Amino acid sequence: MVAVVASCGGAQRDAVSTGRVLPSGPDPLAYLPAHPEVVYSVNVDAFRASSLWANFARRFVARGSSAKLAVLAEHCHLDVVATLHVIRGAITKWDEISTSSTVIADGMDGATAKACIAQIPQFHLDGQRARFGPSGVATIDFVEPRTFVFITGSRAQRTLDRSAPLRHDPGFLEMFDNIDRNATAWAIVDGRIGVLAATRARGVDVRWVAFSITPGADHVAFSVRIRFGEPAHAQTLAKELEFKHPFEKLEVVASGTDLFVNAAMTDKQFFKVVFALGKATGWLPDTPASGSAPGNLGDGDRDGG
Repeated sequence: MVAVVASCGGAQRDAVSTGRVLPSGPDPLAYLPAHPEVVYSVNVDAFRASSLWANFARRFVARGSSAKLAVLAEHCHLDVVATLHVIRGAITKWDEISTSSTVIADGMDGATAKACIAQIPQFHLDGQRARFGPSGVATIDFVEPRTFVFITGSRAQRTLDRSAPLRHDPGFLEMFDNIDRNATAWAIVDGRIGVLAATRARGVDVRWVAFSITPGADHVAFSVRIRFGEPAHAQTLAKELEFKHPFEKLEVVASGTDLFVNAAMTDKQFFKVVFALGKATGWLPDTPASGSAPGNLGDGDRDGG
């Protein structure tokens, strides 16, 4: 298990577990499925204002928006990523064979998108729902004038659930209520996810991982909270991180079965960590080419820091 996410400065509970709540509005868990392996949120506008956007974030967001949405760009010259303000979502099944995911995106004008979809043979538009492909392997539901829900995998055939079933999961809620949801990006990972199988095989019982990311002027701040099944696992990892870590700043606190980490790293260190995780999980299989120009995530950049 690699603890690479933490927020710079302050006590561990300032950034990781005070549960700073966003202004009132629609339930952020609405439309998300029950029992996901990963739940996440990204403030795309905040990423655009950071140094990470040109080199990394836009590519990462585009990777997550799927090739299905790329069809809109091809037929209507509609850059979906450029229209986004905030995306949040859930991954129900994440493995090497198939991934089922739900993405809620705010920003794209629904009327413009539907007019485009109506011209594309691969899509079938029926009221506020568009299906991709003859078997409906993906669906787009326009739930608000500038909000759509994009679903791939087995859930694409289902009726949208606005009731936020995750609010009936006490384990998830405890992590959700205590994460910094004002961060530029945050995520909560169920410890039963397949990519942690090797960790479980070593006898390390990871129950939950919650992390947030906030880019700064000259560093990227990370916050992470890892909940283990036993206090000894939190204490062991805390000691390992204190003596061996690549970060600019690091604060580690083990408290019961929880490990809190606050850290800051350079952009180059951030790229190296994320691409290592991306390769391990299959999220970013296209490793940057060697010899790329500075700022294009070539090997030189990823090895730096």
